[in-house]
Parts: sequence; C-alpha cells; structure tokens
Amino acid sequence: METSGNCEFVGIMDKIDIGKTAAVITIKKGQLRFFSTVSVNAVKRMELREGMVGVMMINPNDVMLSDAPLRIAAENQIRGTVSEIQRGDVCSNVILKVSDDVKLSSNVTNSAVDEMGLKPGSDCWAYIKASEVVMGI
Repeated sequence: METSGNCEFVGIMDKIDIGKTAAVITIKKGQLRFFSTVSVNAVKRMELREGMVGVMMINPNDVMLSDAPLRIAAENQIRGTVSEIQRGDVCSNVILKVSDDVKLSSNVTNSAVDEMGLKPGSDCWAYIKASEVVMGI
C-alpha cells in the first residue's frame, strides 16, 4: 500500500472494542498505543481481528500540538521531542519523534510555533482524536 500521508505506521491490532455502530481499534507499536475509531461495518467488511497487522494513517492537519500536557478528550495523547521544523510563509510542518521508529508530523501556524517556543529538541505533546486516525490493512 502506498499513500500520500507522511504520518503512517504499521503495528499490531492489540484490541478491538465493538459497540452498536462504532469500534475502537488499538494498535500497538513497541511501547506505543494508538487508537482509531471506525464503523462496525468497516470492521466486518475489512474482517479486522485482534492480532492482525494494521496501518494507521494520520493527516498532519489533524495533529494538535502543545508545549505542556493537557486534559482533553483526544484519545491519542503522545509525548515526543521536536526533531525538525520546516517553516513556510504562514505555517510550519513540525516533526515530532515519539520513538526510535515513529515520527508524527503536524501542520501548525508559525505564530503557534513561536508562542510555544518550539525548536528541535523541545519536548512536545501531540493530540489526535481517534476519529481522525484512518485504519488500513
């Protein structure tokens, strides 16, 4: 599978919680756990089951950043270190290293980068709602 996303990784479906209309899939990659909300129909159509290999794809526009931990309803709350900032005219692409083999990318305004004082080496928290994480196999 090839996609246009630059926030994607492969992991093992550790848990699938199925409700009436939606399911929450937990993918484990090393010590990290990511969550994706999909429809029950998608679980059936894709024949998803625990132990399968899955791909999670995240649009950088859906990754919120903070320079401090927050209490918010986003299921995916990941601490990392800024490894690179690609600054544009009005927005920057911030690359966050969360483990040796997982990096997240976030598109944020330059003013947000400046207000948080982000630079390579800065601690940072990424927040992603489970409904924004696309599941693939």
